[in-house]
Amino acid sequence: MMGKFTAWAKSRKEMIDTLATSATDAAASRVPALYPTLAYTGALIKAGTRIRWGDRLYSAQYDTWDRQDTDPEHDANGWAPLNFHSGYRDIPDTMTTSNMFKKGEIGWRADKFWLSLIDNNAWTPEGYPAGWTETAG
Repeated sequence: MMGKFTAWAKSRKEMIDTLATSATDAAASRVPALYPTLAYTGALIKAGTRIRWGDRLYSAQYDTWDRQDTDPEHDANGWAPLNFHSGYRDIPDTMTTSNMFKKGEIGWRADKFWLSLIDNNAWTPEGYPAGWTETAG
């Protein structure tokens, strides 16, 4: 019986790994527990691989190694944080025409969810409070 369960669990793990690899950044940010942390084994980490570091997900920007000197704290250029929290985009300090928020879109900033009250919102909640309202997310 144990062998049957082990085979079933292994097949489900492979399915979950496939989903985790192909998930969008927004979807991945909803289930960070699916992603590994660094174990400092010295193994190769391919560019684009996602890892969980603290409470955030990061993506390897180039092939690197699973070592302390190449973790996100020690090699900031080697890792890009996913700019999502629980499926919602982070609200950055600086907005451009490519990352403004739509009216009704929810963002994450300062440990809170915020709902944009205006279209083409290029402000932070601190910079233009009338453009945002705190929400449950």
